[in-house]
Amino acid sequence: MVNHQGFRNTTQIRLARGKHLLQAQKTVLVVDDAPANLAVIHSILRGSYRVLVASSAAKALELARGPNPPDLVLLDVMMPLMDGYEVCRILKSDPSTHSIPVLFLSGKTSLDDEARGFECGGADYIHKPINPPVLRARVRTHLRLGAGGEAFYAGVLDSIGDQIAVLDESDVIVAVNRAWRDFAENNGAPLLAARSVGLSYLGICEAALPEAAEVLEGMQAVLAGTQDEFQLEYPCHSPDLQRWFQMHVSRLRGGGVGAVVTHKNLTAQRLTNESLSQSGTRYRQLFIANPNPMYVYDRETLVFLDVNQAALDHYGYSREEFLALKASNIRPSEELPDFCPVWRHPNMGSGQPAFGGIRKRT
Repeated sequence: MVNHQGFRNTTQIRLARGKHLLQAQKTVLVVDDAPANLAVIHSILRGSYRVLVASSAAKALELARGPNPPDLVLLDVMMPLMDGYEVCRILKSDPSTHSIPVLFLSGKTSLDDEARGFECGGADYIHKPINPPVLRARVRTHLRLGAGGEAFYAGVLDSIGDQIAVLDESDVIVAVNRAWRDFAENNGAPLLAARSVGLSYLGICEAALPEAAEVLEGMQAVLAGTQDEFQLEYPCHSPDLQRWFQMHVSRLRGGGVGAVVTHKNLTAQRLTNESLSQSGTRYRQLFIANPNPMYVYDRETLVFLDVNQAALDHYGYSREEFLALKASNIRPSEELPDFCPVWRHPNMGSGQPAFGGIRKRT
């Protein structure tokens, strides 16, 4: 006796599994003007992927922009009317197809040809004649990268301590990292931390930076492609804390349209430089005003670098005459190691301040 209920349940399970596999199957678009090449690649991939084929650039762009875009494109380089490089450039300049990985297929094996493919946004370059295991491995790898790409790149951005915002060609924020969100949250802008994506970056700058006009000019130049990068140092003080940052804007690479904005905290570096500058100023004042003869010479070249007035008065040289001398003009070489005690100052470079030891001019 047949258990019809069990048969129906088993059939439904099989249909559901088949539907799930069909939905989960990735789509690969193969573009080549040679029907034989399309047939070969289709036969290699059809068991693992849903394979679409296009024998012209126009058809490839139509399928890529359609309601069911491919997850990956295998693109022949040499085609009539429009070559693969131009097709790739169009795909990478269109926000709806920009994220689709493009793998070039070509019989050209020169490094210049490969470089051209990568420059216009290609993710890989596969040489003809096609090696089936290599083709399957490359397709599988790039589909895996694409599947986890957003999470991967978000993780990369969040691991960077500088504040980063990614903009589209219209200066609209499309992504920010954790450091950006934390800075906004910790500086009284929780809504900005939660809703940065979709806002105009320049609109934020106009509200926060006195240098907004300069930022606008530099950013527009980067987004227009007339300038590769722009940077600006600016203060960002709070009522109880002084801070300085450096903004760096660079255009997206690999055929993308837009820019990456980085804000680096320079406060520690700025305070250190100011401290060294103040220390150097104090040292200079002591050097000039000291009643004892003082001079500075380079221990490698033995050239005198500086001298105070007390030394000039004591030894009877003019400043020009003294600075034209070397330690070797004054002491025999065997006496130079004990020429005089020396001490170092961080702002003097290789010059070493030394006291006494020069004969009076006769």
